[in-house]
Amino acid sequence: MHLIVEAASGPALTKGLRSFQISAAMQINGVLSARRATPSRGAVFERYHARSLATPRQVRTCLAYVLNNWRHHDEHRKPAAAHWLVDKYSSAVAFDGWKELGAGARFTAPPDHAPLTVWPPRCWLLRVGWTRYGLVAIREVPGGRTEHGG
Repeated sequence: MHLIVEAASGPALTKGLRSFQISAAMQINGVLSARRATPSRGAVFERYHARSLATPRQVRTCLAYVLNNWRHHDEHRKPAAAHWLVDKYSSAVAFDGWKELGAGARFTAPPDHAPLTVWPPRCWLLRVGWTRYGLVAIREVPGGRTEHGG
């Protein structure tokens, strides 16, 4: 799981991620318990790696990595996903910085799509700063290449 999170400080990030981990673990364990004869309990996440992003280039690289990581792992080549433009299990449908759509435009989600909760960014770097280095291409693969090798 890859997340981009805004926080006012290091302690605020730690507290927020701890709350997220507990809430997610309770919900995941609840679903698993309902499907099994024995209850599922305990931690779901072992650790997280936080990286502070300070420049527009870092934020743009991070956005491309998070949104198109499925291409890095060749998930888009699997038959079930071959017709997808973006990873339908991510927040990519709600992202408004796709090069092919133009700044501010979003995909129209299919009627059966269950959108993820996404809050609009508050800081300048995530709102507009990153666009100094170009919008993210749908076929961009994290690591500096495109699907076609460019």
